[in-house]
Amino acid sequence: MSDNVNNPKHYTSHPSGVECIQITRHMSFNLGNVIKYLWRADEKGAAMEDLKKARWYLDDEIKRREAADASAWPASVHTPTQPDADGWIEWRGGECPVSPYETVQVRLRDADRQKYVKCEAAAGMMGWHHQQAGTDIIAYRIIKEGEE
Repeated sequence: MSDNVNNPKHYTSHPSGVECIQITRHMSFNLGNVIKYLWRADEKGAAMEDLKKARWYLDDEIKRREAADASAWPASVHTPTQPDADGWIEWRGGECPVSPYETVQVRLRDADRQKYVKCEAAAGMMGWHHQQAGTDIIAYRIIKEGEE
């Protein structure tokens, strides 16, 4: 008798003997679902529906990655650009570009470009990697001791 909760036949009948979840638990939600629906497509009796579900999750993952790529910068993101006249350096994400002990001012993605957030904490305490959020650092400048 098949146990449709703990070991459903449509996930455990692959000729390799591998259970689908052994693979998909190491993937993102979307990609795991693509594999899951492809895995069971000919085992559950609704192959076309499962293939369409797999395509839906694949399309969603492609859209998600394209959106991230559209706002991402080239591989040279770790190389800071030259400071502008006011000392601001455009930032495209990556590892902290200065000593973690430096004091910096930053501009955030959604902030008015004429304003900045003054960081009183060391640069090493800041989130330099971009998360595609309003708190992403888009520019910074180093504050030397005694500067405001």
